Amino acid sequence: MTIEYAHRIAEAAGLNIDLDCEGIDLQDKLYGLFQYFMPDGVGARAVFTPPQNGSELQASIMPIYAGTAQQTREAFD
Repeated sequence: MTIEYAHRIAEAAGLNIDLDCEGIDLQDKLYGLFQYFMPDGVGARAVFTPPQNGSELQASIMPIYAGTAQQTREAFD
């Protein structure tokens, strides 16, 4: 994962995290990323824009948001 891609993901998720450190593990910084797009998956498209097969990856995860949206809203309330 490039630092530019990590910045794009963090911005899309509305995360305010420091990604400009030398030697950090970006996977640790972005753990639980897809929870930030709950309940509806709005904004998740930005995560899948750079990869070549991004549309297919996004299509595979969107049903999870649809299937858990109501329970997530109830938990957030």
